[in-house]
Amino acid sequence: MELLTIDIESSFGSFTKPESTTGGLLSYRVPPKPAIIGMLGSLLGLSFVDTQKNFKDVKVGIQPLNKIRSKTSVFNSHYGGRAGRMVNIRQEMLVNPRYRIYLDFDNISTNTQVLEKIQENLHEIGIRHPVKNIFDATKEVLRSKSSYYDLYMGRNNFPLEYDLKDIKLIILDETSDVEFETECIVPKEMCSDFRVEEVAKPSQDNPYSLGLTEPRSFKFYILKDLPVGQNERREYNFFQDFIMKSAGSGLKLLVKPLWGKSRYIYMTDPHGKLVVLF
Repeated sequence: MELLTIDIESSFGSFTKPESTTGGLLSYRVPPKPAIIGMLGSLLGLSFVDTQKNFKDVKVGIQPLNKIRSKTSVFNSHYGGRAGRMVNIRQEMLVNPRYRIYLDFDNISTNTQVLEKIQENLHEIGIRHPVKNIFDATKEVLRSKSSYYDLYMGRNNFPLEYDLKDIKLIILDETSDVEFETECIVPKEMCSDFRVEEVAKPSQDNPYSLGLTEPRSFKFYILKDLPVGQNERREYNFFQDFIMKSAGSGLKLLVKPLWGKSRYIYMTDPHGKLVVLF
């Protein structure tokens, strides 16, 4: 399989929910699939239309690498108010967002005209090596630590950094009634069953310990209506529900895949943890 894995991070991020009101613009907890596809188009210097055409069949997996934290900031904007009058907008921002993105290019095909355009763009950013297809082009750009357009974490005032990783994934054959631990977000419809359990802690050797534990928030989420599709007017047009636990939350998410869902690819990472590509 033609797979790539990249880590992306920024000081802040925001992936605005379209149903947010002027009372406050809320952010998705992870980058939606259309945002990831847009990032790939920016790497290669493709237009929005060409990005949609050439990356529409890419499959992605998303793994949070930091705890999901957010804060609200207030900024001035002329949108939503009378002409010439500024209004205060409340914007939810993700703090130190960091994710691992898995990409499957197996079903991606590129016509000669688009590939020639990509090759020209690569020359402009100093990559002279000829590329055979869009997978090779993306890999070359990632290796060079460059991009045709600037990359950002949802908003153009949140520039992101990325790092190409060498991680070997193993594709799973259909297996019945097997449970896998996962650090990734997983589509709710692909789970025949799931549960959350607390990570076992080392036993206390202190005989005087009262066995008290520190209170902590419950870091498990159902991500409702996360966008996975976008139309030519840049509107989200396909949504799904996902399950996610926050990284480092002291919890384990255990999932039994529902086999027969052809739209998904089930794989395991080097630690045997489930990665779902959608």
